[in-house]
Amino acid sequence: MPRVQQTGLKPSHKLVQSYYAALAQFGQHHVTRETAVRQPFLDLLRAAAGQRGWFLEPEFPMQGRRGHRIVVDAALRDTFWRIHGYWEAKDADDDLEAEVRRKFDQGYPEAISHG
Repeated sequence: MPRVQQTGLKPSHKLVQSYYAALAQFGQHHVTRETAVRQPFLDLLRAAAGQRGWFLEPEFPMQGRRGHRIVVDAALRDTFWRIHGYWEAKDADDDLEAEVRRKFDQGYPEAISHG
């Protein structure tokens, strides 16, 4: 099981509150598409990464486990270019279990190894 690292961001943090406010605004307009709702989380993830000294690289191209090119929505990297996590956006209407299985079947990484 992947190790989850704490960000130090509590639900009351301004960045988290901004994220929830953005989602609420989208909800008021019945907007649930991944391409629309992903930006608020991307902003939150970028801020959380910065607190660890990492940076977020959107649209990160890589070679998948099956040898073909894939592009994850973002990768979390440190100053030594090591990857600490990947992010793949999904919308509220997606079947998350099915989407995860589909991505793994396409060769998306299931874990990160640092040697």
